[in-house]
Amino acid sequence: MCNQISGEPANQPSNKCNRQASICMTKGNNSYSIFDYDETRVLQSYATNNESDEFWIIGMGDKCPGSPNFNLSAIINFKCGENIGSPEYLDFSVCTSYFEWRTILACKTKISDKEVKCSLFDKGEKRDLSALIKTKGGYLADTTEAWSFMINVCRDITPDGITLGCPVGAGACIKNNATGVADNYGWPRAQLKQNAKGNLQLIYTADVKPSKCTANPTTTIEFICPDVGGSEDPKLVFQFNCQFRVEWKTEHACPMKTVTAKNSCVLKQEDRNIDFNLQPLSVPPDYLTRIVSDHYDSRFESELRIATLGAPR
Repeated sequence: MCNQISGEPANQPSNKCNRQASICMTKGNNSYSIFDYDETRVLQSYATNNESDEFWIIGMGDKCPGSPNFNLSAIINFKCGENIGSPEYLDFSVCTSYFEWRTILACKTKISDKEVKCSLFDKGEKRDLSALIKTKGGYLADTTEAWSFMINVCRDITPDGITLGCPVGAGACIKNNATGVADNYGWPRAQLKQNAKGNLQLIYTADVKPSKCTANPTTTIEFICPDVGGSEDPKLVFQFNCQFRVEWKTEHACPMKTVTAKNSCVLKQEDRNIDFNLQPLSVPPDYLTRIVSDHYDSRFESELRIATLGAPR
């Protein structure tokens, strides 16, 4: 949005969009820009909700297929979140695509300025570690009688609990259990990526070299998608000359998949141990659940039928 799409491999659909595209939409073999980048344009927010740190950004792109009198456009609803987050696609209606993005960058009060994007797309499937990010404290990766090694995910540690004493800005730190003194063993500078094994990986580096190191510290965290029920706590598996490697088996590292059901309210996916039955929420065919909500100065009324077949009345 703040720049045109660039750096994508030649076989990516986004490269078929015009060079001014900040958001690219593909349909079959055709690609369209729905949000053109213009370095002379000043982004403006609309209908700002100051009470909840919420605003909207609107942009336009190519002519709308089938409606040449209109342009394709994108409306992005930014909301204050706990981390950088990533955009979520909501809907497409009358040449307009709608997105929601919960991000700390939309908040008036910033928690951390050392955070990187914590999700990526792998062959069209999203892999997102954002749920592992801690706004306070961190994770214990290893401990002995003498020291404890702690990390956070995609951001620096806000000292709390076991991480009290960790230097400000550290994404990984080692604390002397006797004295409470801790050193910075790196913070996130590069975004989440896939390594040669296809696993997600973060690399933290530090500029300051502790006295016991002959090289600047580096901490590599590898996230592994396990079999169902195989999640484990992070483990320090290698250390030498202040170079550390952590392995973490967690289902958060697995691709996010949509589970669908046709003419049923039973959702199952055996390989991920998903089994939800929403049939107890069903109501008689001639009954609709009414929902009334007040938003700003408007009132909205919705009628909802759950887990019941048949056309609405």
